[in-house]
Amino acid sequence: YLISAKLSGEEKVGVGNYRTSTVDAVELWTVCDAPEPIDAALRWEVRLFDGKRVSRGTQKVRLEPGLSRRVKTLSLAEYLGKYRRTELYVRIQLIKGRRTLSEETVFLTAPRFVDLPRGQADVAVSMRDSCTAEITVSSAVFLHRFGLTLPSVGDRASDNYFDVYPGEPKTIIVITERPTTASKLKGKLSWRSLVDTY
Repeated sequence: YLISAKLSGEEKVGVGNYRTSTVDAVELWTVCDAPEPIDAALRWEVRLFDGKRVSRGTQKVRLEPGLSRRVKTLSLAEYLGKYRRTELYVRIQLIKGRRTLSEETVFLTAPRFVDLPRGQADVAVSMRDSCTAEITVSSAVFLHRFGLTLPSVGDRASDNYFDVYPGEPKTIIVITERPTTASKLKGKLSWRSLVDTY
């Protein structure tokens, strides 16, 4: 199952990174590659990068096998009249019960023009067993494409280069190549988000 977005309009970049944009809406699409239909919920939030929620909503959706379809067009004209497009993002989720099936963050301009906040990530490590770790990442600000560098090539993570939303811890599972402890694993981990690369 997949939720994705397409911006309505286009942005042109000229000399000196001068931009003109007609983007004023986001089309929300679902894809189902399962053999049976499923009922789920589409959830969206329009947020500022400082953490403030501008708008949110939920809509019931039915996903049909092998079908990709547009389920909603979210107008942004009202918000773009109050805020710069570099200050806003749209978070979209496809949810079944308490489980998130798919999630994405939509920017209204190219990431290099976005006012991404700089913040400190809190990374906690606990062990389920000697080779299975739970790593929980939290932050007071939005962190885009947060990536963990694991100690060994043979280590495997259930997710990586994900988004961390303010006040919402994100937990992933890491299977280590060799037995370890929480303190040893955390001491060998490194991490950064997109904003840390420039």
